[in-house]
Amino acid sequence: MKKTIRIIAVILVLVIALSGCKKNTDSSVAPDKVTNGATNGSDGGSSSSGKTDTAPAGSTSASDRDSTASAPAATAAPATGDHASETDASLSPSDLTGRSSDEASSSLISDFIAGFESKSLAKEAADDASGSSFDGGFYGELPLAGDSSWDMAPEGLADGAMFSGSETEGIEFGTSDYAPDLYRPTPKAGLLTAGEWNDNKNYAFLKALIANGQDDDFGRYFRDWSLTPFGRLVIHAACEDGSAMANAVVKVFSADGSLRWTCRTDNAGMAYVYYNVLGDSGAPASLKVNYGGNEFDYMITSADLDQDAVIELSFGSFNPVPKALDLMFMIDTTGSMWDELEYLQAELEDVINRVKNANPNLSLRLSVNFYRDLEDTYIVRSYPFSANIDEELKALKAEYADGGGDYEEAVELALDDAVSKHEWSEDAVKLMFLVLDAPPHNRQDVRDSLASTLEAAVEKGIRVIPVASSGVDKTTEFLLRTFAMVTGGTYTFLTDDSGIGGSHITPTIGEYVVEQLCDLLVRLIDEYLTGVASAPVKAEIPEHPTQAPIEPWYPIDPIDPVDPILPIDPIEPIDPIEPWVPEHSNSTVIISTVEGTTREMIEAICAKYSDYGLSIMYEYDSINAFALKTEVELPDSELFALIDALNAEECITDASLDYIYRLDDPVPDVPKTETE
Repeated sequence: MKKTIRIIAVILVLVIALSGCKKNTDSSVAPDKVTNGATNGSDGGSSSSGKTDTAPAGSTSASDRDSTASAPAATAAPATGDHASETDASLSPSDLTGRSSDEASSSLISDFIAGFESKSLAKEAADDASGSSFDGGFYGELPLAGDSSWDMAPEGLADGAMFSGSETEGIEFGTSDYAPDLYRPTPKAGLLTAGEWNDNKNYAFLKALIANGQDDDFGRYFRDWSLTPFGRLVIHAACEDGSAMANAVVKVFSADGSLRWTCRTDNAGMAYVYYNVLGDSGAPASLKVNYGGNEFDYMITSADLDQDAVIELSFGSFNPVPKALDLMFMIDTTGSMWDELEYLQAELEDVINRVKNANPNLSLRLSVNFYRDLEDTYIVRSYPFSANIDEELKALKAEYADGGGDYEEAVELALDDAVSKHEWSEDAVKLMFLVLDAPPHNRQDVRDSLASTLEAAVEKGIRVIPVASSGVDKTTEFLLRTFAMVTGGTYTFLTDDSGIGGSHITPTIGEYVVEQLCDLLVRLIDEYLTGVASAPVKAEIPEHPTQAPIEPWYPIDPIDPVDPILPIDPIEPIDPIEPWVPEHSNSTVIISTVEGTTREMIEAICAKYSDYGLSIMYEYDSINAFALKTEVELPDSELFALIDALNAEECITDASLDYIYRLDDPVPDVPKTETE
């Protein structure tokens, strides 16, 4: 009943609000944008039920994207259809602007109710399939048809006119449950802040962290993924004139002559060989470097295996090649990316344009790619490398956050697509920015796929540079750092300094400089192109703009300011009724039980108290609880005696009373125990 009243109250508020918009647009709060919804990743971080989202008004549909950008090679999700046939049938603010106020009100309310119905169906399906409860929280957005979201807050403020809550707890008026007072400025480049940590340049720190452990066994975060980057060789290869030997092929062999590892030097002539990362045992015995048709053999000594050692190699003549860059972005677009995706799109567009404009003689090929999870509209939406930067940018800007469903995503399929299903240039600098906020599913087949893809990326010389977003937990952090260090990349991560998005985990690293994300990525791309490192530039973080409180368009309850007082037609006064407290009542008893308690066990307990007419009224399968009822009217003293007796039963963890008064009885204003 409480939930029903709340729903009706919200609908009434909507009708009043939309009517107010029609009469006086200056005093109303108009919807101006669509906010994608998400769950917070567990890391606490992520209790993660993925949220679904609607495309922002003005973005193109999937079919439009496919007709304006290079045709992507899509990996179809099971039973979801090809992504080219996607349509977005959900209601957005742009739909409302073309309708009359009355039409908008009617449609909005019907879609609001449809949203609840879809949640109920989803809950039933989830309960039937897994026996677990379903979290239908809306995290501060108004649920519409198609499980979408609509943020009624004005630009730059997310704690304005918003509804929040869940199917199980009802809808409340107020700020977002997911991120109260979430700062949402207009997306543009230069807003997000980030840091960088290169484990290859700070390997002693990592080894000490693993060895000392401090308050945690950090090594287990690697072992969780069956990866062990605990032994390495560092090689610096230069030509006889001292110039760096870029893109040289390095092969490492065991004592029996079997090939152990293949990698390539970067433009600084550096190569990192993690010979035990995939679980191989023992140290390598020799290596061979191939550059410009010349080969150089080297026998590895025990001193070369020291963590601080660098094998210096010098031979051959410099082999100039045209300056080229294969630049790839692989981006998680599941629902949990809603809080930062629009900002990331603006930042990445700026990065791409700056790299293109700063290097007019650079042969630049770009590939933007997107992934979600197995049951989504698409698993991987990939675009081949193209020199048509504008077309690739169109694809980048057209994407939006949607789907997911759980914390983990199809990261391994995205990486496999990126490494194995794209034509990487042989002589180009190869960079892959992996933008994500959640790990892959940790299963054996997934771990095997990650290991195989990681080895293939190293062999091709693809440098993986993760961009860890809000929601990344500690295990995911160390997995991403493994991707970076083994491929010769570096680890980057968004920070809370910008005030944008959900909270970001503090990485387990040394001191670093907070930079603007776009500046950081441009700096890294330039370093990989030139082989020359440059110092990070500290971010200029503007103060978050303050905004005067918005005058509410609903009356305020002085007793409970969070809830609005709904204007209703005046009611004729009635004669006051003397308060009446019943001495007895039929009642419902709610009991929570230990896991494994069966219905038969509870029926046996009810039989012990047959004098009370105790029987099972309802069984809550998914939460180990029952509702019991008394068939006879009992004095309060006997009711509470019954409660005490039930609490003493071994299989009952808690018993409480939920009064149900007869409809013809006045409800007394007396304290009572409620179980919602």
